[in-house]
Amino acid sequence: MFVCGKQSCILTFLEWINYFKMHKDIMYLYLSFLKNKVVN
Repeated sequence: MFVCGKQSCILTFLEWINYFKMHKDIMYLYLSFLKNKVVN
C-alpha cells in the first residue's frame, strides 16, 4: 500500500492512460476474450 500526493496520483493516472493508448489492441483482445468467457 502507498499514500500519494495529488501530483503523483495524477501522474500515475496519466501514465495508465498512455499505457492503454499504446496497448489498445492488446486491451481490446483481452476485453473481448473476457466477454466471450462470461457469455459461454
